[in-house]
Amino acid sequence: MTHSTDLPCPISQCLARWSTAAYPDAAETSSFDLWSLSSHVQHCSGRVSHTERLHRAAGWAGGMVRVRLMTFVVVAVLVLGAGFALAA
Repeated sequence: MTHSTDLPCPISQCLARWSTAAYPDAAETSSFDLWSLSSHVQHCSGRVSHTERLHRAAGWAGGMVRVRLMTFVVVAVLVLGAGFALAA
């Protein structure tokens, strides 16, 4: 049994023949088809998915936690500093 590394055709020729289109010619689209597709894409891109809503809510909650944490740290440092200053 022999093993051959020869391809049935050079790769450039194989790729030149390969296409994702079912028909070799360009599709004919009317202006109504293009308008319909455009309005559909605009409608779908305007919708907010559940995942995007959750992402926005998480971002808002994270921002609130950061603000509250920073406020707590600043107040704690001021209280501890004042306590140490009065104790000395």
